[in-house]
Amino acid sequence: HLAGDTTTGVTNGRLIDVVSVDQWMSARPNERVSGIKIDIDGLDFEVLQGAKEVMRRDQPLVLMEFTPTPTNDLGDLHRHLDSLGYAAFAFLKFKDTRFSMHRLSLIKANHQHFKMIFLVPQRLIESFAILCH
Repeated sequence: HLAGDTTTGVTNGRLIDVVSVDQWMSARPNERVSGIKIDIDGLDFEVLQGAKEVMRRDQPLVLMEFTPTPTNDLGDLHRHLDSLGYAAFAFLKFKDTRFSMHRLSLIKANHQHFKMIFLVPQRLIESFAILCH
């Protein structure tokens, strides 16, 4: 908990201090982030927004749950990723085929079921694209 940089949230009936990734890392200027995993049931995009400066600075790979909700909008996600030079990839299953990696476009994402997505910085996009079928 960083003094002065917290808000209070409630989970399981308990009060907790909430700190954004950017706030947390501002107190650790010599540390770098190479990966982030986000899975907080519908508020994932809010966490992503609170990591904007770290994503810009360190370009970490992000594994994120994404379920469309009023606070998790695909259009907002794609605009956010574009502003940071990131792309989204996910394992998708089409009819009777096995799961395979695909780069997500807004149109494809709106019509496919996926639970976890990879948010891939520019430096890793080519490596993920090789995995796509």
